[in-house]
Amino acid sequence: MHSSMRIFVAVLNISLLLGSDLSVSSIFGDNMVLQRDMPIKVWGWGETGTQVRVELADIKGQTLVDSDGAWNLELSAKPVGGPFDMLVIADDTLKYSNILMGEVWICSGQSNMGMTVGGSSRINNYKQEIENAHYPNIRHFTVKRAMASNPLNNVVSAGWFPVTPESIENFSATAYFFARDLQKGLEGIPIGLVHTSWGGTKIEAWTSAEALSRAGLFEDAIANVKLSNSEADESYLKAYRQSNAAWINLVDSLAGDLTRNLAFSVAEESWPVMDIPGYWEHTPGFEKFDGIMWFQRLINIPAGWKGQELFLSLGTVDDYDWTYVNGHEVGNNMSTSRASEYAIDPTYFSTGENNLTVRVLDVNRRGGLWGREQDLYLTPVNGGDTLWLAGKWSYKPLMNWEDHEILPPERPYLHNRPTVLYNAMLAPLTNLSMRGVIWYQGESNASRAHEYRSTFPLMIKDWRRAWNQGDFPFLYAQLPNWGERKSIPGEANWAELRHAQLQALELPNTSMAVTIDIGDARDIHPKNKQDVGYRLALLALRDVYGLDVQAEGPKYKSHSFKWGRAVVVFDETGGGLSSKDGGDIAGFSLAEEDGKFYWADAKIKGSKVIVTSKHVKRPVALRYAWGANPHCNLTNESGLPASPFKTDDWPDTTE
Repeated sequence: MHSSMRIFVAVLNISLLLGSDLSVSSIFGDNMVLQRDMPIKVWGWGETGTQVRVELADIKGQTLVDSDGAWNLELSAKPVGGPFDMLVIADDTLKYSNILMGEVWICSGQSNMGMTVGGSSRINNYKQEIENAHYPNIRHFTVKRAMASNPLNNVVSAGWFPVTPESIENFSATAYFFARDLQKGLEGIPIGLVHTSWGGTKIEAWTSAEALSRAGLFEDAIANVKLSNSEADESYLKAYRQSNAAWINLVDSLAGDLTRNLAFSVAEESWPVMDIPGYWEHTPGFEKFDGIMWFQRLINIPAGWKGQELFLSLGTVDDYDWTYVNGHEVGNNMSTSRASEYAIDPTYFSTGENNLTVRVLDVNRRGGLWGREQDLYLTPVNGGDTLWLAGKWSYKPLMNWEDHEILPPERPYLHNRPTVLYNAMLAPLTNLSMRGVIWYQGESNASRAHEYRSTFPLMIKDWRRAWNQGDFPFLYAQLPNWGERKSIPGEANWAELRHAQLQALELPNTSMAVTIDIGDARDIHPKNKQDVGYRLALLALRDVYGLDVQAEGPKYKSHSFKWGRAVVVFDETGGGLSSKDGGDIAGFSLAEEDGKFYWADAKIKGSKVIVTSKHVKRPVALRYAWGANPHCNLTNESGLPASPFKTDDWPDTTE
């Protein structure tokens, strides 16, 4: 199987044992990067009274295992350099090799931080990125996903890996591109990335019980977490899996297609055709149809693909799909936020005509294969020509959901309970000396965006308390554009979440990368992670390392209303304000006291933007790029975008 499709397999190292039952934290290992110019903390566990010595090149330290069975010591700071060996000596000696002194960054958040360079993620230009990944002095350490009711003392990981074409596909894409551009700006200094993320997670899961309790937040949920255990959690998950399987069987039974006969047969001539991609609600007669729809088309596989594993991309499917090639199920997707992408075994197809069949179940609102045309394709995993799948597909509606209204069981997102990820995936790392944090999260908190104004700064301060390194740099990505574009200004929880992220800049030593121009309307996981990493690296180079670089787009400074217009003043104009697409400045809206916003005309005048609307005679409120997927284009000469913002303090819809 080609490396871009392999599942990463490695032995998980919890901690390495020495004599006297002595162990070392799993964060230490071959190929690791240690933070330069800071005291080096080393720790582990063992039998009380055991003497432990640690040697790193020319520096040494020793200590005894304390009465709680833990040991830790601190070595003197070292400048950039290496490779070095580290020796941990008790009854026996443990040797770690190829250690570099450089810059260590914690990389955390949800799925857009976890999204990998290769595998099923398939970021932009993923093949070229993998082929060109020759950065042996960038090292990556991934924390295995875990939950805990109380803080743990160690994480599970496969260890540290240098960036090579063989290893890179399973690295966080955002973290890798951040490190790549950071290293270029720092003239080759080694970079260590400690990646600890979990897709679809809420910020309270990454915050300690102490911090949340002091703020009076989630007290009942925290109490329940403390009473929970892994056996109870597994029992809960088992019950959900059983309920979900029963629900799917019930749907199958009601639909009358349990045997999947349609997957094996060729669509009858009586089947009508539909343009794919698109929602089936756009087809006359199906404006309110929810239920099961079968889609099929013939695919003509060239002789050169014989015996090769294929990669099938269907883009985004709403809500669930089961996909077949010649009657063989190649996969199913029960997530509306993840693209439907499958590997096809070479024994499932032959040269010439083959049947591609997709069974789609939609339980509410819109349904169908609705992604972008470029996301529907079939190609050999090892590379080669691409067979594009957008166009006419035969379809057959099978069950109208309104006749049954059987909703799926509620999924138990145990990993979203307050504190559980902090306890398992972050607390064990807080003894590690590091430079700072990059963070990409917020999607899962968008429905409670107003609350994020409190919980996001709370988490940042909580992490800083836990690390005890002062106000270390905390860099984060603001949510990108995503979802349906509205023709008139209105409220949007993603806009409110972005505003909450913007306000977190009031904390010291925080920086925000604006991504409002590099998202994807139809994919909550945009493929352009290169620019996200680049913009985070620019912020680090300027704010952490003191380089003279243009790191931000136009930054709202002030505004005034006069003579029926708004005058907006910006900082960070970077040689002048500009329009990204060369057209008129778009994205501003104005409102009078009635709170009704109208799109407005905007003109650049030096470092200011003059905003007017024929519908608003006496403006009192101004907003920019306010929407889930707004049309906006204000940049500076460097091409970096302005952040969405608002001047009013009217209540949020999520308040």
